[in-house]
Amino acid sequence: MVEPGLSWGPNDTIGLPSSTMNWYQVDFAVIQAYDNVTGLLTLDRPLGHYHYGKSVSTGGDYSGIDMRNEVQLLSRNVIIAGNDTDAWGCQVVTSDFTEGNGEERLGRTFLSNVEIYNCSQYDTHKAALRFEGASGAYSFVLNSTVHHGLGIGMEVNDCENIFI
Repeated sequence: MVEPGLSWGPNDTIGLPSSTMNWYQVDFAVIQAYDNVTGLLTLDRPLGHYHYGKSVSTGGDYSGIDMRNEVQLLSRNVIIAGNDTDAWGCQVVTSDFTEGNGEERLGRTFLSNVEIYNCSQYDTHKAALRFEGASGAYSFVLNSTVHHGLGIGMEVNDCENIFI
């Protein structure tokens, strides 16, 4: 089940990222049918991994954080659009970090055919697309655009293995 009223249809490809800390547990499928009224998707194959879902946001249970899994439409371009609140659109940030228990997390971003619009912050280094301290893995940005932000479009700082 996904939201009703989407412009999804047969032969669109979806992706479901991992709901766990194992980022390999991703599923991809092709939509065979989508009920625009109920949000029921019929897929070309069963999902191979667990993906957490709930009909309403979990924000009230987790200090404002919605823990539900996302369903991504992959067969059409993706648009990341910021808002106009206080001259601050949004930013996409990739960085490595260390958990409190000492476990290292490696940041990675794979963008292809993505439009990043009206993002970044005026007069700062908070770029619309920012790679900062990401050196343990690799990332790529292909066939994508960053435009109409109020600040820097993209910044790469103290990183390795970034293909633009």
